[in-house]
Parts: sequence; C-alpha cells; structure tokens
Amino acid sequence: MLYDTSANGNTNPSREYATLAPLFKGGFFYHRNTTPGPIGIGAEPKSEGKACSHSYIGMFSFGNSRIETAKKNGNIQKVAFVDYENTGILAGFIYHQFCTIVKGSN
Repeated sequence: MLYDTSANGNTNPSREYATLAPLFKGGFFYHRNTTPGPIGIGAEPKSEGKACSHSYIGMFSFGNSRIETAKKNGNIQKVAFVDYENTGILAGFIYHQFCTIVKGSN
C-alpha cells in the first residue's frame, strides 16, 4: 500500500502544522495561531464549544480535540463554523496544544 506524503495528501486541519513551515514563520520560542476551518449550514454562532489535546516533549500526549467533543462541550447541535487553534513552545517540541473551536446553536 502506498501513502501519499505530498502537500496534496495533507489532512491536518491546520495544514501548515503538518509541514516544517512553522519553523520558518517565526515564533520559534512561542507561537499561537488560529486557522479557519469548515463552515456549517443554517446556524448562528450563538454558542461556543472548545476541545483540546496537549503534548509535552513529543512523548506525552492527552486530551480530545474532536469536533464532536467541542460540540458537546458547547451544547451545540447546528454548527456555524469550526476554527483550529495551535499553541507551541519551542516550535511545539516542549509543549504543543491543539484546540478545535466550534460555534453554532442548539
């Protein structure tokens, strides 16, 4: 089985974080970035739900950053839009946080 490792096969919601691009954009010691995600249909952004996962020194990770978890945390039934937030210390090697933010309505 062959795996596509090109930029076209990148399925990371924050696509630049699946490449070396953050190393060259600045913010090596600390960075925080929000990336817009998919847009829902027929909902107003009245509520917000957030779900995060964390990683320390690339060896220990925990959390749940699924869209469904963010919807549950915000009591959201209809999704208006989804954003992704990345926070990293020392290019994300020491600490990296990935959050999914869902806005919508009940």
